Amino acid sequence: MKLLGVLIFGMLLSLNVSATYFVGYGKADITPTNSEALASCMGGYGSLFFRCGSSEILDAISVRAFSVSDLDTHALYIVVDTVGLGDTLMAEVRNGITQATFNLVKPEYIHLAATHTHAGPDLQGLWGGVSVEYRQRIVSEMVRAGIEAIQYTSPGILKVGTTEIPVTNRRGWNEVDNSLRVLYFEPFLDKYFRPITLINASAHPTILDETNLGYSAGYVNALRKVVEAGTEGNAIFINGIVGDATPSVDAADYAAVSEYGAMLGNKALEANYSADIVYGDFQMVSTSVTHPVSNTGFVQLQHTGHLDVNLAPDNTISAPLAYFKFGNKVEGLHWPGEALTRLGLPLLDRLIASHKLFFGLTDASYGYFLPIDEFLQVPGRTTEENANLDPMIGDAAKAAMISLLSEE
Repeated sequence: MKLLGVLIFGMLLSLNVSATYFVGYGKADITPTNSEALASCMGGYGSLFFRCGSSEILDAISVRAFSVSDLDTHALYIVVDTVGLGDTLMAEVRNGITQATFNLVKPEYIHLAATHTHAGPDLQGLWGGVSVEYRQRIVSEMVRAGIEAIQYTSPGILKVGTTEIPVTNRRGWNEVDNSLRVLYFEPFLDKYFRPITLINASAHPTILDETNLGYSAGYVNALRKVVEAGTEGNAIFINGIVGDATPSVDAADYAAVSEYGAMLGNKALEANYSADIVYGDFQMVSTSVTHPVSNTGFVQLQHTGHLDVNLAPDNTISAPLAYFKFGNKVEGLHWPGEALTRLGLPLLDRLIASHKLFFGLTDASYGYFLPIDEFLQVPGRTTEENANLDPMIGDAAKAAMISLLSEE
C-alpha cells in the first residue's frame, strides 16, 4: 500500500499537478492508567503539587500526528493533550524519530505542540510533573504516532477554510481572534486512507476550573469527535492566539465543555464544506529569539529541576519561531507559547494570504507573551504577567518574527 502511494504520487508530480500534497496521520492513546495517575500531577492550575494523585478520567488523552510534504519541504506535527511540553521531552521525541528513521527525518522537520488543555498531564514539571514510567510511555507513544504519520501517507488534495466562533477576551479588550481555520486533506487513495482535518482556533481550553480533578482533553475532545464523525476521517487540533481568548460559555461543567466542543466541531465541518483547493509550493522557514528570563519563580523552578526548560547559564532562553505557506492561499506562524491578542493579531495582519493560521505553543511552551504596552495595564488581572518570562520577551519575539517575514 505504501509503495502504491509513492508510485501514484510520483506520477502526479511528473504531470505537474500543483494541487497535490503527500499527507499522513498517526494517533496514540496516552490516557494515564490508575497507577500512572496516582503517581502524577495534572497541569494548568494552581501551584506545585496542587492537583496530584487523581485517577479520575473524563475522556481520553491522546497524541495526534500530521505529516505533510511536497517535492522539497516536509513537516511533521505531533500534538499532545497537555497544557505544555518540556524542552527535554521534545528533544527525546525528536531524537527517537530521527533514530527510528535512520536519520531520514531530521529533528528540524519535527514540530511538537500542546492542545493546552488544563486537564491533562503536566509534561513541563511546573505543577509537579508525571511519574518516570508515565513520561517514558508518553515519549514512546509520541515517537510511534509520528512514525505512523510518516509511514502511512497518501497523495491527495489539500483544502482550506475559515469561519468564526464565539470567544471573548478575558482581559477586557474588544479585540480577540475569533477565527477557526481548517486544513482539510482529501486522499486520492480513499480506499485505504481516510480524510484528515487540522483545526486551528483560539479559545483557551479552561471551561473546567481548578476544582476539576478528572483528566480530559477539554472541549477539544468533543470537537475532534464531531469532525471525525462528519468526515469519516481523522482530526487534529492546534491552538491559536490563545493567551487571552476564552470560550463564550454560560457554565463551567463538563456538559458545557462537550457542548462548546461539539459546536466548534460543527463549525469546522461547515468550513470543510466550503473550503478552497490549495495550489502551490509548501515552504517553511524558521528563526529564534534569545532573551533574558527575569521571572525569578521560573528561574528557581528550573534550577531546582522542577521545570523542563533549556535555560542557559546566563539565564537566557532561545525561543523558536517559524513561518510557513502553501501556495498563495495559506500562510501561518509557529509561536513558542501563549500569545496575547494584541501581539498575535498584528502579526497575522502582516500576512497577505486569504487564510491565516497561528500555531501557538508550538516547539516551546514558554508562558505568556504580552505586548509591553499591555504589561500590568489591566486592573485586577496579573495572571498573564505572573506567568511571563520577561516583560520585553513579547515585543522581542514579535520583532524577530517581523524580521523573518520581511525576508520572505
